[in-house]
Amino acid sequence: MKKSIVAAAVIAATGFSTAEAAEVFAEDAVIAVSGDEQTTQETSSTPFINDNEKAQTAEQDLSALPSEGSQVQDVVSTNSGPAEDQTITDLPSGNNKNETNLKDENEENKSEGSDQTDEVKENENVLLKNEESNLDDKTSIITELVVTETPKVQLNGWSSDKLSYFENGQALIGVKTVDGKLYNFGLDGKIIYGQNKVGEEAGRELWVCADKQTGVLFTGLTHLKKEYNPQGEKTVYYDKNGYMHFGQLTLDNKNYFFDQKTGAMAVNKIVAVTDDKSYYYGKDGTMQYGQHQVNNDWYCFDNQTGVMKTGIVNLDKSYQPDDPKVVYYNTSKSGKTPYGAMVYGMANVGKDLYYFKDGSGKMLTNGIAEVTVDGTKGKIYLGSDGKAITGEKETGPNQWRYFDKTTHLMVTGFKDLDKIKDKTDQNKTVYYDTKTGIMAYGQRQIGNDWYCFERGSGKMITGFFYLDKNYQPDDPKLVYYSPKQENRGAMLYGLQEINGK
Repeated sequence: MKKSIVAAAVIAATGFSTAEAAEVFAEDAVIAVSGDEQTTQETSSTPFINDNEKAQTAEQDLSALPSEGSQVQDVVSTNSGPAEDQTITDLPSGNNKNETNLKDENEENKSEGSDQTDEVKENENVLLKNEESNLDDKTSIITELVVTETPKVQLNGWSSDKLSYFENGQALIGVKTVDGKLYNFGLDGKIIYGQNKVGEEAGRELWVCADKQTGVLFTGLTHLKKEYNPQGEKTVYYDKNGYMHFGQLTLDNKNYFFDQKTGAMAVNKIVAVTDDKSYYYGKDGTMQYGQHQVNNDWYCFDNQTGVMKTGIVNLDKSYQPDDPKVVYYNTSKSGKTPYGAMVYGMANVGKDLYYFKDGSGKMLTNGIAEVTVDGTKGKIYLGSDGKAITGEKETGPNQWRYFDKTTHLMVTGFKDLDKIKDKTDQNKTVYYDTKTGIMAYGQRQIGNDWYCFERGSGKMITGFFYLDKNYQPDDPKLVYYSPKQENRGAMLYGLQEINGK
C-alpha cells in the first residue's frame, strides 16, 4: 500500500497532523520484503508516542477527534485495495460515549465558580485518560493496517513449472541466457522447443534449435535428426548466441561450409562459393586440398587456398610425386564434362587445340593423336607446347606433313599448296602418304599410275623428266608425266601427241 494512503488513514484515524503522522512512519515502522515472504519490524520497543506527547496531542487536538469513527469510514470508502484492509471501519471507540458529557460538565463547572475547580480538573484527567486509551487502540490498528497492506512481490527466477523465467516480475522473451545456458522464450514467456525462426538480421534468417527435453539451445556442430528436421537429417552449426550459421566457417584451423539456405554442412561436395571460386569438402565436412576424385571425375584444389583449379595445370611433384604432368581441367560450365573436372582427349583452349591422353589426362606433345572432329576421323599433330599444328609442318627429319587450318586434321593425298596462303617456298602440288601423312619424294605408284615428286621440295613433276640414278638407280631413263588436269602428273605410255608432235 502506498505511503500516501497509509498516512491519510493515520491522520483520519488518530487526528495526527500530517507532520506528526510522517514522523510516526519515519521513525517507528519498517516493512521488509524478501521473495514471497514479508515481515513487519519495529525499529525500537518504544510505543508510537510517549505519555507527554499523548497528553500534548490530546490537549491540542481534542476538539478534532472523530466521533464513532466517522472520518475513518470516509477514507476506507475510497480505498480500492485488498478486502483485508476494510477492518479499519471497526475502530474501537473506548469511552467516547462519556466524553461529551464530561466536556459539558466542565463548562458548567467553570461557569459556577472556583469551588468547582477540583471537579473540573478531575473531569479533565478522565478525558485525558480516555484520549490516551483511544490513541493506543488507534495506533494498534494502524500498525495492523501497515502490516496487511504490502507492495506486490517482484518475482525473480523460474516459474513453478520451469517453463518461464522472471526478472523483476517480468517474464523473459526471446533468446536469453539463464544460469549460463541459452533458452528461446516465446511471446507468452514460455520455453519453445525444437527448431524455430526467431527473426532476421542483415537480410538473413535467424534460426535456433532447443533440446526437446531440457529446452537448452544447441551450440557448435550439431547433427539434427528427423525429429528436429523432418525434411531430412543434416549437420549444422549454431554460434555462441545459438543462431544457425550459413556459409564458410573456420573451426580449429579447419574450414567448413554450411548451405546458404538450409544451413546443412557440405559433405563430399564441391561448392561454388563465388562465380570463380569453388571448394571441395570431404566426408568429414572439412575443406580438401590437392587431387581428389569426386563422382568418378578428378579435380585439383590448390594446396594453399583450396580453390579448385581450372584450365591447363602443371601437376608438379607437390601434386603428382611419381609422374608430374600437364593436365586440363574443364573451364566450361556447360557440356557433358563437369566444370573443373579433368578433361581427356581433344580439348579446345581458346583458339588452340590440345590433346590429353585417355586415362591419365596427360597433355600430348610432339606426337600424333587420332581424333574425330565434326564426325570426321583423322589425326592431329601436337607440337612441343602441346598445341595442335595447322598448315605445313616439319614433324621430323625431312618429314613434312600438312594439317587443315580449320579442323587441325592431317591432310593426306594430293594437295595444291599456295605459296602465300600455305606459307611454302613455292606454289606446288604435293602428295601426302595416306597412312603416315608424310610428303612423298621420288617415284610413287598411286593407284594404277606412277608419279614423281622432286626430292627436297616434294613438288609433282609434269612433262618430260629424266629419271637419273637419284630417281632410278638401276635404269635411268627419260619419261613423260601428263600435264593435263584430269590425269595430271601420271606417267604416260605408248604413242602420245605432245605439243603437236
